[in-house]
Amino acid sequence: MDMDTISSEFSLNQLIENQVYEDKSIDYKLALPSNSDDDKKEFLADVSSFANTIGGHIIIGMSEDKGMPVSLSGIELDDPDKTKLRLEEIIREGVAPRIAGVSIQPIKLENRSWAIVIHIPKSWSAPHVVSFKKSSRFYARNSAGKYQLDVQEIRQSFLLSESTAQKIRDFRIDRVAKIGIGDTPIAMEDDTKIILHCIPLSAFQTSQSFDIRKIPIAFMTKSSKFTSFNRFNLDGILFYNSIQNTKEYAQIFRNGIVEYVNRCSIKPLNPSTDSSRKMLFSPSFESDLIKQASDILSFQKSINISSPIYAIISITDARGLNIRTPGRVSNDDNFGVDRDVILTSEVFIESYPSDLHDVASQLKPAFDAIWNSAGWSGSINYSEDGTWKPKQ
Repeated sequence: MDMDTISSEFSLNQLIENQVYEDKSIDYKLALPSNSDDDKKEFLADVSSFANTIGGHIIIGMSEDKGMPVSLSGIELDDPDKTKLRLEEIIREGVAPRIAGVSIQPIKLENRSWAIVIHIPKSWSAPHVVSFKKSSRFYARNSAGKYQLDVQEIRQSFLLSESTAQKIRDFRIDRVAKIGIGDTPIAMEDDTKIILHCIPLSAFQTSQSFDIRKIPIAFMTKSSKFTSFNRFNLDGILFYNSIQNTKEYAQIFRNGIVEYVNRCSIKPLNPSTDSSRKMLFSPSFESDLIKQASDILSFQKSINISSPIYAIISITDARGLNIRTPGRVSNDDNFGVDRDVILTSEVFIESYPSDLHDVASQLKPAFDAIWNSAGWSGSINYSEDGTWKPKQ
């Protein structure tokens, strides 16, 4: 059976009928973890072992015999939501780094008891350590269940994680360098360009490759800007809005990475007297990037790309770039970018955002860095609590 569809009493009974034994991806528990430290540590060991291996499910309320499920007896719950919050809190506070994408679903059974299905995705931020009560143990899973990693296995896990981070940086630097010299998939004028990369960690930790024939409709369904298909290319699929004097494009790579390049937001500072001074309109350039990031993330989610995602903003040919704000544009030499390329730090998106406001909040550090580069203390379009409130 499809292990991703364990969401009903019928699907739980199918596990019994089909004799789905405990293995690397499923574990049966008769009862909830108690409030004892030992029970919590055992529960956290189970959760982290799935995240550190291939992901899987913990089914609470199922009895088993030597690993085979035999009865869906369920558990008594007065308040399922409270129980869900308790388990979420135990996981959140007892595993480091946090595991993205864990879902906990209480299921009401015909006998009026409850089963709880916990789905733990494979983590691309592994290895995760059980950190509860000063514990420091790493777990993984094999066909016999969970086991504690030895020193060599821990070292290999960290090396894999570090090599993935370096591959992401190398990809970003390579793409920005190519775009900076005009090596783009569609011809663009040689001027300042804003670049947004949305890079899933899974793109460099697996050999994932998507059927590019299915991508155009999936992307156009989620994109508010690229609503017509353009063409396939060696890297994957390219979308752009015009052939002559192209202002922007979106390149979708076969491994799920999306590159968005925009030169729409760049204008001469004083077009009548000095076309060499350039400016970014605020808040429109932020608004565009927030919307494009939201569309791209929605698309990546729709084709089942696992989070987390790195969202990275870069600007080429940036020297002298100024930021124009409502009612104010400065010619002061203290304002204006003092370098050719702006490379903001990676924004780590742990789980897919719920709405535009969530996307805006997560992109704030990158926007602050762009404003810093132009001589400002940070983006003026955010309130003190980090909410995006564009100046009009």
